[in-house]
Amino acid sequence: FHIFISFIGIVALFKLANQHQQKWFFIAISIPTFVIVVYMGFVKQGLAASFVILSYIYLLENKKYKFTLFSVFAILSHKTALLMILFFLMVKFIEFRKYKIQIFLLVVILIITYSVLKDIFGNQLTYYLFSDRDILVARGAPPRLFVHLIAVCLFLFYKNKMDLSKIEYRFY
Repeated sequence: FHIFISFIGIVALFKLANQHQQKWFFIAISIPTFVIVVYMGFVKQGLAASFVILSYIYLLENKKYKFTLFSVFAILSHKTALLMILFFLMVKFIEFRKYKIQIFLLVVILIITYSVLKDIFGNQLTYYLFSDRDILVARGAPPRLFVHLIAVCLFLFYKNKMDLSKIEYRFY
């Protein structure tokens, strides 16, 4: 099962990397973030992230059927993938110069997201606010954040050398 999920993750990562001229640089940035933190740490989130990547690729290629299919797979794998799918759609279709439309669509997206995820967030909020705080220490968070910071710094340093479309640049 884990080999199958890993295979999906590697295929998604390489498929996304192949769309860029600097594919090995893209993979090098992705290893700390996706491979080490997400794929090796969280099975359901890793599978959802793989499907999110594939849906993103198909959205950029205007393959609506495949985008929809992999979006559904992503959301079925992990509910929080809905946020990324909605974000992709917002970045692709909203011209950010038109603030009225952007604000309206953002409110609609937030309402939909809240209605879908309210039980999860409510339970977590109750758990974090009203439980014993000594048991809620996330000792793994600082190392994971440090790994993400390395990838973010590399991307920010080399972003001008990457061949990104307008939509990709907005998203990244």
